[in-house]
Parts: sequence; structure tokens; C-alpha cells
Amino acid sequence: GEICRQMQNWDEAAEIYVEYIGILRRKHGINDHVDTSNVLQTLGLIEYQRGNSPLALEYLEDSLSMRRRLLGNDHVDVSTTLLNIADILSRRRNFTAASELLSEALKIRESACGRNSREVAFVIYNIGLNHSYQSRHEAA
Repeated sequence: GEICRQMQNWDEAAEIYVEYIGILRRKHGINDHVDTSNVLQTLGLIEYQRGNSPLALEYLEDSLSMRRRLLGNDHVDVSTTLLNIADILSRRRNFTAASELLSEALKIRESACGRNSREVAFVIYNIGLNHSYQSRHEAA
């Protein structure tokens, strides 16, 4: 699946990752598992590349819920999923929802990584993009 994804063969990558989800759920039962949340995250990104934003958001929101339950609300992986969802929402012009998720991701990364970290800088960059999409260039 990863090779297909790197080659931008989105259809085949999605098919393989969906099959992988089934394997993980059979292995770990219906219960949440970090591996399953990671694959859901990847599927969300693949579906976005395929142009299917609604399905991408569904996978990412499932991953986010699972990561919150398994890792806690303040884990860096939670912030990664928040950033991915916010990116899609921004591009779909849902700026308010994206802004809320970006603020939460920023708080998590400042706490986990420190204010002067590269991880925090990346969130600030995404906040700037969200402003830019709104033609709020001064704020960006």
C-alpha cells in the first residue's frame, strides 16, 4: 500500500489499505488499536488525494476519535490528525471549523514540543494558510 501511495497510485493504495483495516480489525477485534488509527489516517489522506473529501474527512474523524481514546487529547498524533482535517476544511472554505482545529493543534504542540519547536512552526504556518485562503493576508 505504501509503495502505491508513494507512486501516487491512489486507487490501488486505497484498496490495499481498506483490506489492511479488515485484517487489523480481525486481529485486534472490533476494539480500537493504534495501528488501526494510523491506517485510517493514511486512508483519509489517500481519499483526499483521490478527490473524495467527504470520505477523507470520515476516515480522519474516525482516526481522531480513536487517537483521542487511545492516546489522550494532548498527544502529538492527535494534533497531526487535527491538522489534516483542518487542511481539508480550509480548502473547502469552512474556515471557522478549520481555525478551531488549528488552535487546538497549536496548544497540543506547544505543550508537547515547546513553543520554539519546528512542530509548532508548522502549525503556525497552517494557521497562516487558513488566513491566506480567506484573503486575510495581513493576518497570515
